[in-house]
Amino acid sequence: MHRRAAHRHRFAARAPGRRARPDPRHHELFGQARRMNTHPEYVGGTGRDVTALMQALPGAVAKDGAEGVYALALPDGSAVALKIADGGERPRPVVVTAALRHLGVDVDSDPRLSALTEDPVLGHGQPVGAVRASALLGVTS
Repeated sequence: MHRRAAHRHRFAARAPGRRARPDPRHHELFGQARRMNTHPEYVGGTGRDVTALMQALPGAVAKDGAEGVYALALPDGSAVALKIADGGERPRPVVVTAALRHLGVDVDSDPRLSALTEDPVLGHGQPVGAVRASALLGVTS
């Protein structure tokens, strides 16, 4: 019964003509985002793409996860969420920067971002190719 009452309360707070009460977790969530952006090296570690993205994009919050999962939120409210199908990490930064380009972020003006736009493929220590984004699929708005 408690769950049903809580659900009705949330629904009533959003009903037309009624003002929604602020979620008490709202303040803490913004505080957590601010801490992540202030110290991105604590989120992903030094030398990681997630750290470089947060350092290069002031106000952005990003987090990578297991099996090729990635989420990034920009201060303007736009966001990127992706899952690399085979769970690989190699294409992840390339796909994220392609998605940022699609959102209108100038990834070429910052060397930390432009370094993520392709990943060299080496053969016997020599470049033999590169992982590059050729098309952005599954874009929803």
